[in-house]
Amino acid sequence: MIAYLDCFSGISGDMLLGALVDAGLSLDDLRSDLARLPVSGYEVRAERVTKGSIAGTQVTVEVTEQQSHRGLDDILRIIGESGLPAQVTQSAERVFTRLAEAEAAVHNQPVEEIHFHEVGAVDAIVDVVGACAGLHRLGVEEVYASPLPLGGGWVKAAHGMLPVPAPATAELVKGIPTYGGPVEAELVTPTGAAIITTLCRQFGPMPPMIVSQIGWGAGVRNLAHPNLLRLFLGEPEKRVRDQRLSLIQTNLDDMNPELFEHLLDRLLEAGALDVFYTPIVMKKSRPATLVSVLADPGKVDALSAILFRETTALGLRVHEVSRRCLDRRWTEVDTPYGRVRVKLGLLGSETVTLAPEYEDCRRLARERGVPLKAVYEAAQAAARRCAGCRDMGDAQVPVGQARPQTSAAQAPGRLPARSGPRLPDRFGAEGLRRGLCAALPGVEGSAFPRRVRRPRRQIRGPQPGCGRRCGAGRGGGDGAHDRGPGHLFLHACQGRRRMAYPLPERGRVSLVPLSVGAAARVSNRGRNPGRAAGRS
Repeated sequence: MIAYLDCFSGISGDMLLGALVDAGLSLDDLRSDLARLPVSGYEVRAERVTKGSIAGTQVTVEVTEQQSHRGLDDILRIIGESGLPAQVTQSAERVFTRLAEAEAAVHNQPVEEIHFHEVGAVDAIVDVVGACAGLHRLGVEEVYASPLPLGGGWVKAAHGMLPVPAPATAELVKGIPTYGGPVEAELVTPTGAAIITTLCRQFGPMPPMIVSQIGWGAGVRNLAHPNLLRLFLGEPEKRVRDQRLSLIQTNLDDMNPELFEHLLDRLLEAGALDVFYTPIVMKKSRPATLVSVLADPGKVDALSAILFRETTALGLRVHEVSRRCLDRRWTEVDTPYGRVRVKLGLLGSETVTLAPEYEDCRRLARERGVPLKAVYEAAQAAARRCAGCRDMGDAQVPVGQARPQTSAAQAPGRLPARSGPRLPDRFGAEGLRRGLCAALPGVEGSAFPRRVRRPRRQIRGPQPGCGRRCGAGRGGGDGAHDRGPGHLFLHACQGRRRMAYPLPERGRVSLVPLSVGAAARVSNRGRNPGRAAGRS
């Protein structure tokens, strides 16, 4: 499930709690989660109110005891001792850590010396932890939000009168879409800014989604407009996302080529989404380079300054472009060479592509002294197994994993008789590797060695547990047989020499080639040995 926060009147911690309760979060569940915090001296109440002509839920955290000022370590200890789910505690800790970093930047102090005032009180702790727990209770996996209206004027705080947005709020909303007004009031509080900038994945228009619930969270003030936060809950529509980005371009025909690498690094470090160079020909047939920088609109000024300082450009072109891209998620997988990060491309909830992190694969290849391609392919195979057949499609189900029962002609793991992937005419070790990779779904080529070792014994006649004659001893025929779970026998055509290949998490694959140029066929029947009697 995803959530979209429509912040037309800003956001605060209690407004978000109200929207969650209004959208279906049980107040008893919220109180139960908050009761696990080792703090006391507060009460949580909820009531239906009307702001303007719209009804919503107002959640109030009433402090009943005097609270002391707390530092970041104190708050992190409170959250860590709560025993709440790890996802809740980690999110709450990230919110307060981000808030502490903003306060440290404003006051020019180390994070360890920051002592919170308003945001260190118990009501702020309740707002942050309650929001994270509520999103977890409702099953929200991703949060999106609209641009934030900051309001205007002045606000009274522990440090005296402060301009709106408050300094900590202004620090927190750097780099995200905001606008002033529409009223002279504080619309985005530091707590609200910390929560939304930490948990929100993207700011902008509402993403394509099928809405199932809507919640309205009421603020305390009565303003000229309805002072509410609107929350949409639903499932993402299964399609790619549209993004509005800026494309910065310039043509360079007089720049030292040695400087381009440094320029690319500087631009990426400053937040560019992509940087690429295109060779072009300019006037008077001069060879030149087209520098293209793709970035969020809010980073155009900073990236333009880098381009002017680091290149010979006298002018830049800036275009608004639309980009369609898959949702992305990072995961880590274990390979025989070590752990590798893998980026998954999601179409809705379906994983349609994956890409191992190049730097991780290169590092492991150097450390282990193996080809980079072997590490890359092992990471791909591990990621497909982790993603599961529901995400990656049936074609990627690992060998040995249960499949839906289908007819022999339709089963993905069984190729019909006299069909299957053709092996190369030069049927050496490389040919066997290619044939196996094509025949075994979900197994990468790096799983099989390039060198064929000499067998310990030869196979003649039908195999134990097969239940039928395979023709191996007659110099003809082909087929695949099992010797129980963990053993898979492939009969191809080229003599009677036995060749064994290791199969990850599945035992060994024994090959009995019979004649050059014939097809190899695989039938994975390890779960039911002997059942294939009479079937080719």
